[in-house]
Amino acid sequence: MSNNNSFQNLLLSIRSKSISKSRFVIALSGFGGSGKSTVANKLADVLKNAVIIKLDDFIINRISERSEDWNGFDWSRLTKQVLKPVHAGKNTIHYDVYDWNENKITHQKQLQLLKYIIIEGIGLLRNELKHYFDFSIWLDVPLDESIERGKKRDKEKYNVNHDELWDNIWGPNDNNYFKKHKPLTLTDYLLKNN
Repeated sequence: MSNNNSFQNLLLSIRSKSISKSRFVIALSGFGGSGKSTVANKLADVLKNAVIIKLDDFIINRISERSEDWNGFDWSRLTKQVLKPVHAGKNTIHYDVYDWNENKITHQKQLQLLKYIIIEGIGLLRNELKHYFDFSIWLDVPLDESIERGKKRDKEKYNVNHDELWDNIWGPNDNNYFKKHKPLTLTDYLLKNN
């Protein structure tokens, strides 16, 4: 695992490892509230030839249950509709998209794949998925700081108070996931995101 922590060094690592590949799949994970979506957007902007797939599109329900495996996500649908087709070299994929407000899958998305495919979300770094990724990034933000950021974001951006969910479900889920799946052992690059 590279531990240089800077965004510029991250770009150098990605570019050097992807130079001979026509397609390069990047897993971007971290605790809820650590800034995954922001970093994914920044990375896609800089890399140019990139698409982003959000794990939040694969929610089963509003993740209101405790689980060390983040069972509120449909991991089999992610694998079947995204990871396997990407791994098989498909140029276009179709996947069902969950809508938070409706609390259900509302439509299917068609995505034309580019050189860089950034898949971002919590709980993504796990042994059973690692062979689908060419490169993995963990956002190095302490859990308590991530939780506070998530609470603040939900209030300011979405005008909702999810403090109880952060304190009783999402934060503990992240903590249990981290202990069970040990994502740092599956990470190619540890990015400080303070």
